[in-house]
Amino acid sequence: MTMTIPQTTVNINQSIGIVGQLSDFRTAANGGVDTAINTDVVDIGFGIFVVRDAAHEPKGAKLPSAANQVLKGIAVHSHSFERKTELFSDGLTPTTVFGVLRRGRAFVNVTEAVAPTDHVRVQMVAESGHAVGTLRKTASAGKTIDITGFASWSIGNTGVNTTAEIDVDLNNVSLATAD
Repeated sequence: MTMTIPQTTVNINQSIGIVGQLSDFRTAANGGVDTAINTDVVDIGFGIFVVRDAAHEPKGAKLPSAANQVLKGIAVHSHSFERKTELFSDGLTPTTVFGVLRRGRAFVNVTEAVAPTDHVRVQMVAESGHAVGTLRKTASAGKTIDITGFASWSIGNTGVNTTAEIDVDLNNVSLATAD
């Protein structure tokens, strides 16, 4: 019997996690993951910040569209979604029930290189290179909010559009201010 080995190289620069994944067992066991319903008309990606949907409280969640909206949390990844009805290539479809991280650690996609000492800002209004709900370190007047008082980078990254780890406690996030 002859055995062939098609893989000849191994990438040693593996991702630290996937976007929206809870990053430690403490968060998975004791973190603040609430249940939300996608009340938006578009898909919501994992690892993206969502805001409260006042018309559908207490569970309604949608993508941000203005800097004065109140954050609900980070859309948490799970393998339990039905591919044809709840999960499309762009994310969680409208009316899908999903987990929202309010307190704990998760992996997120950032649009700028970040370090543990950098500010944490949420993109509330889209602009070139920065989709709504994504994270960055620099301010953009009227388009980002600074949540550094409620979040910090646990593990930074050295590239744009790569994965970083964030530690959040959004219990008082309604006090966050727009840049």
